[in-house]
Amino acid sequence: MKCVKMICISFMVFLIYGCGMHDVEPDESMFELAVTLPEKIYANQPADVLVDIKNHSKYTWEIRHGLDLFRYEVKDQLGNSVPPFVGMRVVDSLGQITKFEKKSTYAFYKSDIYQKNLNQITIQHPGTYTLEVSANLTIRHQKKNYPLIIKADPIEFIVQ
Repeated sequence: MKCVKMICISFMVFLIYGCGMHDVEPDESMFELAVTLPEKIYANQPADVLVDIKNHSKYTWEIRHGLDLFRYEVKDQLGNSVPPFVGMRVVDSLGQITKFEKKSTYAFYKSDIYQKNLNQITIQHPGTYTLEVSANLTIRHQKKNYPLIIKADPIEFIVQ
């Protein structure tokens, strides 16, 4: 009987240890992008794109990313790509390492190193467009890097 109890206890310890965080590998399904655009967007005027990353997992992660955390792709009604800005953008090679708490939201636009001009779109002509947003970041976990590309659902918007 003692042998059976020891086996049961050993098995339970193994299950508890085996289901610990060390076995978890982060992936895109644990996160969500919540994108906010201004109510009105005008042709040839910059519009701020605010993006929150939501951590739906039950784990706290160390995330790493550059100033160019988000990528924006704009498409017209025919599905053709439209430049999301006018001119040239220069990105500093600064990076950010931060702790992303479980069941929380990361608002990079509230960060000290956030550059507003990298997170604006300027569309040259009035019309109906679709915005596709993705976030490129790396999660450092158990001495391994996990590069992730998190995508938001496309958003339709009108430029006046």
